[in-house]
Amino acid sequence: MSLTVENLKFAYGRQEVLKGISFTASEGELLSVLGCNGAGKSTLFKCMLGLLEGYSGRILADGQDIKTLSLRKLARKTAYIPQLHYPAFSYSVFDMVLMGTAHRVSPMASPGDKEKIRTHNALEQMGIAGLAERSYNHLSGGEQQLVLMARALAQEARILILDEPTASLDFGNRIRVLSKIRELVGNGYTVIQSTHDPENAFMYSDRVLAVKSGRVIAEGAPSEILTEELMRELYGVEVDVRSLDDDKIRICIPKNRRK
Repeated sequence: MSLTVENLKFAYGRQEVLKGISFTASEGELLSVLGCNGAGKSTLFKCMLGLLEGYSGRILADGQDIKTLSLRKLARKTAYIPQLHYPAFSYSVFDMVLMGTAHRVSPMASPGDKEKIRTHNALEQMGIAGLAERSYNHLSGGEQQLVLMARALAQEARILILDEPTASLDFGNRIRVLSKIRELVGNGYTVIQSTHDPENAFMYSDRVLAVKSGRVIAEGAPSEILTEELMRELYGVEVDVRSLDDDKIRICIPKNRRK
C-alpha cells in the first residue's frame, strides 16, 4: 500500500506553509522527512492524516483520494504514531493497544474477541506481550513508544506515519525502536517518519525527503543526498559528513568542534 502526495499546498490564512510538495512512499519502504523546525513537516503530516482540509493538491492512500474517505475508512489505511503520549488515566498496556481497534467497533459497542485477538497479535509482533498488564504510564520512554507502535498495528493500517519517533529516547531505546521500524518495513508496511537526525536517516531509511520552507529541496537515497551542502542548506550549520564501513554509515561532525 502506497501513499502519494501531489502538488500539496496549504496556508494558515495568508501564511503559505506548504508550497507544492510531491512525493510517493511505496510499500515496504521507509521514507524519512528531514527539515528544521518550521519547515512544514508537521503541517504536511496533519494533511496526510486528514486533520487539515483546506489544502490544494491530492493525497492518495492506496490510490484513493483521502478527501473521499471517512475518518473510519482512512483509519483502515493510515495510522499515526506520535512521539510520546501521556493519557489522563493510567491505562494498562493492553487497553492502550486495544484503542487502536476503535474504528472497527460501532460507537455504542465495546471491543469484542476479534479486537482483543488483534491487540494480542500486535503486542506479540512488537515483542512486548509481557507488558500487557503493566501500566502504560509506568513504562520507560522506549517501551511507551513500542506500545504506541503496537496500537498502530492493532489498527491494521498498512501506512504508518511517525512523528520523530526517537526524539526523546536514549541511545539504546532509539536503536530498539528503529530496529522494530525496519522489521515493519521488511513485512511490507509503508513507513513515513519525520526526524532531526540525519545519521539515523542514513542508517535506517530507504529514501530521504528534505524539506525547507514548505518545499522539497532534495529527494533520494540517503547515500546520494545526505551531503555537507544539504546539511548547510537545511540547518544552516557547517559539518563534515564522513563515511564509515564502506559507506554504510555516515556521521556529521561540526567543523568548529574543539579538537
